[in-house]
Amino acid sequence: MDPVNPSEIDAPELAKRLKEGGIALVDVRSPEEHDDERIAGSALVPIDAFDPQKVTDDAKGRTLVLYCMSGTRSARAAALFAPASLPTPITLREGIFGWKAAGLPTEGSGT
Repeated sequence: MDPVNPSEIDAPELAKRLKEGGIALVDVRSPEEHDDERIAGSALVPIDAFDPQKVTDDAKGRTLVLYCMSGTRSARAAALFAPASLPTPITLREGIFGWKAAGLPTEGSGT
């Protein structure tokens, strides 16, 4: 995978794969954004405290998918994997905006 342009997954495909299992979904937004609205089952690892090695270790062999609000921060986080010599994760195309545009549910205090 290209560390500058990570592979993307669209929301419907991610929803399908989440149901099947084997996905480690990581939200790279702020704690406030995550508390307000998130994709169910996602772990919070804010971009400002992002450690690609720890995220990879926590994924325990599952496919790693990163998301943010629109896709910008998750692409920045994905770019951190190459210097650490780690496989580049997949990012959610259009972030949580794309998830909601596909009519998929979110959870949190603001939903």
